[in-house]
Amino acid sequence: MTVTIPGRVYLVGSGPGDPELLTLKAHRLIKEADVIVYDQLPGEQILASMPPAAQKIDAGKYAGNHTLKQDQINRTLVEKAREGKKVVRLKGGDPYIFGRGGEEAQVLVRAGIKVEVVPGITSAIAAPAYAGIPVTHRDHTSMVSFVTGHEDPTKDDSAINWEALAMSGGTIVILMGVSMLSHNVNELIKHGKDPNTPVALIEKGTRYDQRTTVGTLENIIELAKKREVKAPAITVIGDVVQLHDELGEQIPVKSQPTIVIMRPKRYEHDSIQLCQEAGFDVISIPMIEIQDKKDDHFDGFVSRVLSGKSDMVIFTSANGIDHTLNKLPGQPERVEFIEALNRCQVIAIGPRTSDAANDQGINITLVPKSYSSQILVEAIKEDVGGKVVDIARSSHGAAILIDGLKAANASVYETQVYEITRPQINNKQEEMIKALLDGKVDAIVFTSSMMVRNLIDLTSQLDVRNKIITTLNDRKVVVGAIGHPTADTLKEYGIFVDVSPKDFTFQALINEMQQFNP
Repeated sequence: MTVTIPGRVYLVGSGPGDPELLTLKAHRLIKEADVIVYDQLPGEQILASMPPAAQKIDAGKYAGNHTLKQDQINRTLVEKAREGKKVVRLKGGDPYIFGRGGEEAQVLVRAGIKVEVVPGITSAIAAPAYAGIPVTHRDHTSMVSFVTGHEDPTKDDSAINWEALAMSGGTIVILMGVSMLSHNVNELIKHGKDPNTPVALIEKGTRYDQRTTVGTLENIIELAKKREVKAPAITVIGDVVQLHDELGEQIPVKSQPTIVIMRPKRYEHDSIQLCQEAGFDVISIPMIEIQDKKDDHFDGFVSRVLSGKSDMVIFTSANGIDHTLNKLPGQPERVEFIEALNRCQVIAIGPRTSDAANDQGINITLVPKSYSSQILVEAIKEDVGGKVVDIARSSHGAAILIDGLKAANASVYETQVYEITRPQINNKQEEMIKALLDGKVDAIVFTSSMMVRNLIDLTSQLDVRNKIITTLNDRKVVVGAIGHPTADTLKEYGIFVDVSPKDFTFQALINEMQQFNP
């Protein structure tokens, strides 16, 4: 008997980077998806087009850090399809051109899951085209070879026939080969390729910040070091590279200012969309990670709420609500807890926190007009005397909330349900720092003091701290901050703050950034 699995997986190529090169079919499927498992190569505009209701799973592979290993990606695709979901596996370029799409398709077919492949424009042809290099040309060559710059490291022998490539006379396009450039070049020369053969390295092909470095096999390694060529980049080798100067580069016009945001994953999609609606190109680098935290006070918190001993519960963020409910053993316990919460006075700091509570069926009795702990204390200090107040928040909450409520004679209990950490250094963070230093960023926003400190720590590790502070203070980059604590932290490091809205919301911050005229 054949078992029919209702879900379906679409292996979708997002193209080389220019969002206008996304196919119509890919665009439709992204909009219709229940689950999107995406790599890091699709641009911010494409990622921002993902529907808010879809479950988004980051499977990006960054330098030295794989968010999900390949077997985890395979399992995720199978599991989501078996749940009856419409799953889009979104990949840069084309799924079957060095994208491991073929392997994923095999896993899915063997699991009895329907698979549909949606080809994408590969950077192997698009990046050279935008750089003025046709990979074939009647006067130069009628043959092109596509080669991976990163073979499976577990292989005993290389599957690349370097001798045949060296003697072919055709164009050679090497993808993902920046870190192996020296090895690849030396292999070609060793097997007889003329050291004077033209070579082009094309970084971020088809994007507005595309950059091309042209040389020969003999000097391209030195040029790449001098120009600090970084991934993503492709290598084009052959006589057709000579056409680069004649045909010129076709680089998309950067018509909008570029803004750097560092929002947590939870808010990243909506924040990118908001910035794009305000007319910004977005570089989004989550500079903080939210992780669950074990707190011995949690059981006491739950007990006070369930027994009716807690008069007031304060949630300072949507993450506080999520991590509180996720700690409860199951759905019956969550329902019981929410019902007990609704017999208390529940306060949410900020509209996102209130919305998250409402989504869970929690009735919010108060949202302070200004979304800060200090304003909240001022709003309720006359009503908390002699009451039991529970606060569920992160391990980095400001002391002012607890101190202010205790000063108003409340019995205050804090439960730290999650903690905030800084992600490990990855390629995207380094690219963002480079963009700042190269003058390719027009604005940057900070939404917490920890975000400021994490950026400073990152730049210190990369040995560019003073350069970044100087860049942020040159008045060419507009610096925005939510709230006085964040602005004060920036000032501690000597960074001038241009924009700090009265309303402590990301929406208000972006509105003022949009209108700011230095």
